Amino acid sequence: MLGRISEVMKDKYSLSHKFLVIASLLNDATASDDADAFDELKKIRDTFFHGSEISVSDFPTERIQRLVLKYMKLHLERA
Repeated sequence: MLGRISEVMKDKYSLSHKFLVIASLLNDATASDDADAFDELKKIRDTFFHGSEISVSDFPTERIQRLVLKYMKLHLERA
């Protein structure tokens, strides 16, 4: 199923939209809040990768790890 979603969404939607679809499939109850968090984290990442300076202490590593681990666990539980 995810293969089909991946094919259909290829180059049509942003990474944030793709995250929302996957989050909705794995945990609809928190998908919207997690998508908002993803968008916020992605903006920080984009700012960093486009050359803006970000203090290491300001980089949201723990928040990113928690979000990634949450969805990895949900994916593994579903499989």
